[in-house]
Amino acid sequence: MPYVQNFNLSIQRELAKNLTVDVSYSGTKGTKLWSPIQLNEVNILETGILQAFNTTRAGSNADLFNRMLNGFNVPGVGTVNGTTLTGSEALRRFTTTNVFLANGDVANLANFINTTTAIGGGTRGAMLTNAGLPQNYITVNPQFGSLVLHGNNDNSTYHSFVTQVRKRLSHGVSGEFAYSLSKSLGTTAIPAGVGTDTTSTTRDPRNRALQKGLETFDRRHTFNTFGAWDLPFGANHRLLSQAPSIVQRLVEGWQVSGIFNWSTGGPLGFMSNIRTLSCASGCANNPASNINTADLVGSLPKDYAKATVRDGFVEFFPGLKTQRASLPNFGGDTNLPGRFTNQVVVDGSGNIILQNPRPGTTGNTSQRVFAGPTNLRFDAALGKRIRIGESKSFTIRADAVNVLNHPVWADPNTDINSNIFGRITSATGSRTVTINARVDF
Repeated sequence: MPYVQNFNLSIQRELAKNLTVDVSYSGTKGTKLWSPIQLNEVNILETGILQAFNTTRAGSNADLFNRMLNGFNVPGVGTVNGTTLTGSEALRRFTTTNVFLANGDVANLANFINTTTAIGGGTRGAMLTNAGLPQNYITVNPQFGSLVLHGNNDNSTYHSFVTQVRKRLSHGVSGEFAYSLSKSLGTTAIPAGVGTDTTSTTRDPRNRALQKGLETFDRRHTFNTFGAWDLPFGANHRLLSQAPSIVQRLVEGWQVSGIFNWSTGGPLGFMSNIRTLSCASGCANNPASNINTADLVGSLPKDYAKATVRDGFVEFFPGLKTQRASLPNFGGDTNLPGRFTNQVVVDGSGNIILQNPRPGTTGNTSQRVFAGPTNLRFDAALGKRIRIGESKSFTIRADAVNVLNHPVWADPNTDINSNIFGRITSATGSRTVTINARVDF
């Protein structure tokens, strides 16, 4: 049974009349949280597919692929007979599969073997039965594209320190300032938000502990400020209280207010779109399901993650860039080099910082290791209340949202194999002004 424990401690002190300060700690421990496990992830280790993949990628011939493809016509390549055309050679020449071999995408190749109808007379799993293997050799339930077991598999922790300063209304001024320092960790995969995992695919099905990391809603630092000021002009106020009546009517009843919010961005990670270990059925057609991360092999520059406006574009990693990775050893094969698209991330000196993990492994970085673009917003309002007789009043008010017209940057592209790695391609948060009028009676 899932359960949540909450721990709270708060201290409040009045510093002066109408001025208080609160310091509080809040902690939450979620245990046995509801989450799914994908049972139909491909098995590349115990099946020997990883070994056959590496053998084929290196330009040699794997007996397993010979058995799977023997007697089958591979479109555009020919009929595999084990001598003049081997199974490995056919996979290196077939345009659908040689891209997997070239880039180390072993899980996608396993998914292809398990689901393709392009080879074997239009029957799913024909390559497996042709080799005398059971249909559930790669996934445990091949009749289903996805099979999810829901259970109490996840845990989470949340800690926050909050400081609040409040100024109650006096002399026409009121306001509040709040700062929070918090951290939320959990073993959920992709977006939690309510403590439940919404993605069943894991980086390593044999080691779910690798899922532990910052939650998607984690915001390390947050500032929130609100203030309102009744301007001290006109009758019964400090300024212009003795001015002519018409002047008093013009300057009295004005109020200005503002709300300022700033927070660090949501946690992100360096991703690799190459399925080197884990892949659920159908993953080739669902790029969003990829949760593989990159290998960190160098030192990240200081302050490497910050939105930087360039000439015509915005980038988030100004000290990093991508370049084509060095070709693996393809054993002299001439088909794979032209299909190789892997990239590495280098620093300003050309040192390799990030690369794709090797086939059969997952990246050594977490899914969320740095904060995305910060969020800043300042809203303001100006209003005037005009008395109309004893019991009536007229109020006109102008509200400006995002007064500074500061952009709210979208998250950058963090796939190291993307041509737009580090680019921020969209933003929201344009300034809007509305004017409202109201009659009270």
